[in-house]
Amino acid sequence: MKYNINYIMKAFVIMILSIHALSTNAQLQIQLSDVINYRFYPARPDMSILYHSSDALTEKLKISNRRAIYRRSALVDVEYDGKWKIKDVECPKISPNGKWLGYVHANNLFIMNLENGSTTQITTDGKFNFIINGKPDWVYEEEFEFNCAFDFSSDSQKIAWIRFDESNVKTYSFPLYKGMAPEQTDYSLYTGNYEYKYPKAGEENSKVQVLCYDIPN
Repeated sequence: MKYNINYIMKAFVIMILSIHALSTNAQLQIQLSDVINYRFYPARPDMSILYHSSDALTEKLKISNRRAIYRRSALVDVEYDGKWKIKDVECPKISPNGKWLGYVHANNLFIMNLENGSTTQITTDGKFNFIINGKPDWVYEEEFEFNCAFDFSSDSQKIAWIRFDESNVKTYSFPLYKGMAPEQTDYSLYTGNYEYKYPKAGEENSKVQVLCYDIPN
């Protein structure tokens, strides 16, 4: 059976938002219509789709130096309209009004003002194998086929994101070898080791929250 990723992700986001509101007695700070009207694009290896509907804005973004992380995620360098450059980011996304560039760096969420190049760090608690802001953990990326977990409201005045707390998820590790394509010369003499959070069936998964930030005018 083939599932439509847009319906799955919309249902997931609406469910999380509803649970968050009920558990905190808080009112939702983004309109559900923003979720319903939004299209969740599957990740593409060439990063040709940047999670918004404006081709004109996309054309101003130059993506380079892609380095794969997992199946759908990657670190990239971004240049906007020949003016602003940032390195080692994930999920570059332009706000609907074209003023802001949102992105993830080192598990934290940032926005850049594309008019003057100033940057605001929205989260500070991001840490590898512990807290992830604005992008999914390995399981969500793999099973739901997406690699970006934040979005701007339709009026560009708010940004909402999913926070993954994988602190209690058990760690899986595997050796790293020199290999051939490409060669990892650091492991020529001794093997390396890579560890990441991988919940097997029946084990604890990440704790998930949906958070919202008011973008200053």
